[in-house]
Amino acid sequence: MLVTLALFVLGVSILAFRRRRIYATEVYVDEATVGWDAGFFHRDKVHGTEVRIDGTTIGRDTGFFLIFFTIGAGAGVVELPFPLRVVIVILLVVGYAFYVRLTLASGGKLEEVPERLTLWRFPSPPPLWAVVAQALLALGLIVGGAHLFVDAVKHAAVAIGLPAGLISLILAPLATELPEKFNSIFWVKDGKDTLALGNVTGAMVFQSTIPVSIGVLFTRWDLAPLDLLAVALALISGAFFYAILRHPVRLRAGHLLMCGAFYLIYLVVAVIVVV
Repeated sequence: MLVTLALFVLGVSILAFRRRRIYATEVYVDEATVGWDAGFFHRDKVHGTEVRIDGTTIGRDTGFFLIFFTIGAGAGVVELPFPLRVVIVILLVVGYAFYVRLTLASGGKLEEVPERLTLWRFPSPPPLWAVVAQALLALGLIVGGAHLFVDAVKHAAVAIGLPAGLISLILAPLATELPEKFNSIFWVKDGKDTLALGNVTGAMVFQSTIPVSIGVLFTRWDLAPLDLLAVALALISGAFFYAILRHPVRLRAGHLLMCGAFYLIYLVVAVIVVV
């Protein structure tokens, strides 16, 4: 969903805010007048549908995702002995730690995070107790919300007469992942495209390492045909996105919209197979 539908949502957001996405303001002087009577006027540079990002950061995220996701998916195609599964898990966890280190080291290139996305206003940097309190509060809400959501899926499946598996395949990812991407919509509106896309691509790297490691280590991790279809579509969409990033062509909203086609394919096949 992240590498297909979430990118599509960002593309829609860019189109919706294309006239408001300002990345710079130029000041011009009316040369016909001088001194105190000189006339000044401003002209904003607007992103439009162009996605202005730090290509190194977003490209690194996407490249790590393609590598890690391929390794994790490969472990679900071929039955592997437990020791080899442990090796794969170590590789994924160490790889994610390496990715985090690279990301933190290059954080100075990113745009400034808007203050309104924080719960409290403190001088920079905020006190440690505020950081810990906000993190614990968010974690508690996530855990509590997850339990409520699972129960709601069960009741919804019975109420509307659809298989719980279909609802979990389609509704669960939408309800759990997509709300987290509203930050990206806010950043897109403000012209902070690197933060907006990084919110998605960073989550792609995490989801392809830590949750996958738990699955490889503690479950059968035997991918069904529908799972393999999801893997294939995610890799194709990710490879397409990565190719655009590495191509001289500038990334635009239309490229992100095209990623949504892969989610539509999965949605149609999932409905046909499960129902």
